[in-house]
Amino acid sequence: MSGRFAPLTADDPGEVGGYVLRARLGVGGMGRVYLAFSPGGRALAVKVVRSEHAEDEEFRRRFEQEVAAARRVQGMCTVPVVDADPGAALPWLATAYVPGPSLRQAVSEHGPLPPATVLRLVAGVAEGLAAVHACGIVHRDLTPANVLLAEDGPRVIDFGIAHAAAATSLTRTGTSVGTPAFMAPEQVRGRPVTPAVDVFALGHLAVYAAVGRPAFGEGNREAMFFRILGEPPDVDDCPEEIRGIAIRCLAKEPGDRPSLTEVLAHVAEQAHGPSLPGRWLPEPLAASLDAYHPSAYRPTAVNRPTAIGHATAIDHPTAVDRTATSDRTATTRIRPSHPSRTPPVRNTRRGGSGGAMVAGVAILLAALVAVVIGPRKVLDAATGFFSEPTSTASPATSTSTEAPTRPQPDTLAAGCAEAIEGITAFNELPDNADWTAGVAGVQHLATALAAATRAATNPEVRSALETLATDLTTALGHGLTGDGEGFLAMSDKIATDGEALVNACKGIR
Repeated sequence: MSGRFAPLTADDPGEVGGYVLRARLGVGGMGRVYLAFSPGGRALAVKVVRSEHAEDEEFRRRFEQEVAAARRVQGMCTVPVVDADPGAALPWLATAYVPGPSLRQAVSEHGPLPPATVLRLVAGVAEGLAAVHACGIVHRDLTPANVLLAEDGPRVIDFGIAHAAAATSLTRTGTSVGTPAFMAPEQVRGRPVTPAVDVFALGHLAVYAAVGRPAFGEGNREAMFFRILGEPPDVDDCPEEIRGIAIRCLAKEPGDRPSLTEVLAHVAEQAHGPSLPGRWLPEPLAASLDAYHPSAYRPTAVNRPTAIGHATAIDHPTAVDRTATSDRTATTRIRPSHPSRTPPVRNTRRGGSGGAMVAGVAILLAALVAVVIGPRKVLDAATGFFSEPTSTASPATSTSTEAPTRPQPDTLAAGCAEAIEGITAFNELPDNADWTAGVAGVQHLATALAAATRAATNPEVRSALETLATDLTTALGHGLTGDGEGFLAMSDKIATDGEALVNACKGIR
């Protein structure tokens, strides 16, 4: 039996929620994880909560809330929740199984990863976090154990589960939630958490992947907390292209950390050099993925779940093995926004040539076209709105000789002016903008949207700004991972959400 799959023992259940368990995948602080298969034959990872947590009613309440929120998360770099039963004697949830090691396993067995792989890792995790944050979830425990490395990119797992753990009697008696070596300063101090704690952890992941050790060293809990709170991260051995963004993400104050959009823009800038390889993982790490494929445990006739005191599980349409997506030919193209810049759709055939994966540079340039030029008319409406004629003529007056003027800053809602400044500069990019100008434009817009969100006081405006910033982050993530279909979807969404921002600003003008 493969060392990646442990045999079931007398202590393990034979089935959970009607799913027949085939092997044990791992054991963690929250419980045990097992391999099972959906009625449609797809591999699943079934996590069963420990009895200590199951006996805590507050944990159950939060677990149910987090599972409901996690079901809404959709993203290529996350793992979908397929089924769950928070009310079972031992609560459980099932997600799609990812045939690949955790980042912790990969670094432990193969050593630090090359810079190009680390950049892809950072981009993928940032995209996954954007999808998680868009659903109102903060991961809280983003560690190397909670990032899986699949053939086509990283996957973020266990988002939100740490929040449920915070409700247990174990944590209410003084134990902090999170993995000590990867906690942000505000977590160490017991302060309220925001998405910025996940950005801190992302910087930590980058250092860990690049040098093979935590950014604040190892040792006892108190020593690590002391270094996290008062000492700079140890990034001396980090490659130059990783070091800068890691330092920014690991800022002590949440407000000093970059947005996920800024992180992706940095990755795009660093990818301007050599093309990322066709296989993003180095050999022999890529070759080791075969050991994670569960074909040996696949039943000849998959047992369908039956109702056992709760709703029957269904073969959820999002419960797919995302490393086994349908093949596309290398000549397939997305609808271009400009005939000279058409990004190819990712070829996911196992063992495909490097030519099937386009360079990060070409992808991001295509992203700039799809995201900026495509919905430009809608985003232009934002700047146009602030240039509308202002006339004091009576309604009966049909003409005005006054030139259009911009309202003074004190007539605008907080946050709108900052956003419009960034959008205006972004829309001034020429169609044939070169790489440097394109990346600079993305970075400027990301910074402007982050500043606008901090300045916004009206909930509707703030929500519209956060949504637009998340759209940009997700679009860039699709670009960096070669997801042409995701490009198109996000281009349309940015247009819609840009219009929503305009309407929000108009509504309180």
